[in-house]
Amino acid sequence: MKLGFIGAGKMASAIVTGILSNKIVSADDVFISDLHQEKVDQLHADLGLNVAQSNSDLIKQSDLIVIAVGPGAAVQVLSDNKDLINSKKTVVSIAAGLEVSKIEARLNANTPVIRLMPNINVIVKEAGIALTSNEYVSDDALKEVKALFNSVGTVYELPESQFDIFTAISGSSPAYAYLFVDSIARAAVKNGMNKDLANDIASQAVLGSAKMIRDTKEEPWTLINNVSSPGGTTVAGLVNLEDNGFISTVIKGIDATIEKSNDLKK
Repeated sequence: MKLGFIGAGKMASAIVTGILSNKIVSADDVFISDLHQEKVDQLHADLGLNVAQSNSDLIKQSDLIVIAVGPGAAVQVLSDNKDLINSKKTVVSIAAGLEVSKIEARLNANTPVIRLMPNINVIVKEAGIALTSNEYVSDDALKEVKALFNSVGTVYELPESQFDIFTAISGSSPAYAYLFVDSIARAAVKNGMNKDLANDIASQAVLGSAKMIRDTKEEPWTLINNVSSPGGTTVAGLVNLEDNGFISTVIKGIDATIEKSNDLKK
């Protein structure tokens, strides 16, 4: 399998690095192109990737073509190279907000298209990644793409109608998680602890807590009960958080994110 990346930004670089580190493909089978030659040269130096002379050159040599540029540039790339993309190649787009139907409109009929939405945590190989595809994607191609992207996180196959929800609870929520960790750390600073140490302790607590939910498959409320001793410190903190509308505030934040995502599509 030959894999081509059009775009060499942070997201593409993180994905390629993760894929190679997990030995899913070899550097000899990966091609890269970008308008910014210095980015391509750096990836070639760091990872040994093949540098394509142009987007069209990359497309000719690739079986899976990953579009890792912004939506406007993605539309242009697809339109410019429509004649080179056929049913034997699979287009994989990570362009934000670019729906499958809009990708198909720039391509020949029956072209296999997969749309992915990874979040920023791809950098540490812990991304949440939404995936949807059209009817022309073969089982083998879908399996290959899932394997590639599971190497940098967890792939969730979803109907495209749920991508706005995914954007809110996976794409935007890392910022909310960072804010939560920072708030915990600042409370520790208020009470006399060094900020760097507090950041480390708070982030470890959140990391371990997330792992508990994921690995044990327990409902979060069950785990909350396990931590909460009658009349204890945890209950006192939880009551105070809820007195200040913690749960409803989080839900309203997610609702606002979904609403904004819908507005941007109109």
